[in-house]
Amino acid sequence: MQTYDANIAHNLYLLYETLSVDIQKQFLQELFQKQADKLELFEFKELKQKSAKETWQDFFENPQFPTEDFMNERVDLPLQERELF
Repeated sequence: MQTYDANIAHNLYLLYETLSVDIQKQFLQELFQKQADKLELFEFKELKQKSAKETWQDFFENPQFPTEDFMNERVDLPLQERELF
């Protein structure tokens, strides 16, 4: 089965190489985005499982506070000038 998968992967790569650079970039961007989405979903599920083990009593008895430097790097930009419709 692994040889079969390796052949498929190799053939897909050969096909990828025949694409124009622009299409290769678009393909990689989509691939990376889909992988990032999968990772976010995995992280969300992991976080949900972790938090599901906590009770409200745990939540209120052991509060978590932000660190002293929380949002120190945040910059408030001036309001944007916009045209009214």
